[in-house]
Amino acid sequence: MSNRRDRSPARELLKIGQLARRAGVARGTIQHYVREGLLPRPVKTHRNMALYDAACVDRIRLIKDLQRQRFLPLSVIRRLVAGKGSGAQAKAALEVQQAALGTLGAPDQAASIGAEDAARAFGLPRALVAKLERLGFVSARREKDGPKLFSGPDVEVLAAIGHLKRLGITERAGFRPNDLLMYRKALEGLLALEVETFLRVVIGKKGPDEAAKLARAGIDGATSLLVALRKKLINDMLLRTARTDALDPLLGRSHAA
Repeated sequence: MSNRRDRSPARELLKIGQLARRAGVARGTIQHYVREGLLPRPVKTHRNMALYDAACVDRIRLIKDLQRQRFLPLSVIRRLVAGKGSGAQAKAALEVQQAALGTLGAPDQAASIGAEDAARAFGLPRALVAKLERLGFVSARREKDGPKLFSGPDVEVLAAIGHLKRLGITERAGFRPNDLLMYRKALEGLLALEVETFLRVVIGKKGPDEAAKLARAGIDGATSLLVALRKKLINDMLLRTARTDALDPLLGRSHAA
């Protein structure tokens, strides 16, 4: 009588170089994904030899697709690819994300503007507009054979930076375009946490329509909260500073005594 275990197909195991070639990534990428918990640890067969399950090829491709096409952070992707049914989880996440994007609506083409016109409209040097694009603050897009245009949130960002310039936040005053990166970096980290929280709430629990409704509420509500919370934190900081300034003379007199 043959053993049932003998009839099950053996898993294909790959060396890291083989896995890298099949998945189309560098060895370092695989090692990074293992450290981040995105891939299972390989089976150690020798001190200098480790083998990976061939199923990792599809998982790596899925991870890269979620990064490149959907711009999901690794912290979110880790949850999506963990355990069984990761493909279904990822598919649900993409459907939810598509529904959320649909709430933003298409950019208003009538409000689209080229780089030269944007520079004139917002009082920005043309070189500064180009630098802001290189730094990733804005992105001009070309429709078919037409010129590259800024639209939607990109126009709002340029308008906001133009407003800062009118208020005196300029290179002549000592501020550099690169100084604005602190806002982008802080918001990217916050956005990653927001996406992770949103997906935790909706994946497998809410349909696309309800997800879209929650996404719109989250976008509008969180933006208002950010503005209000920033004002509060500034106010709290100024109050602490005022209290410290008021105490300094008292502390000086106590030391003198």
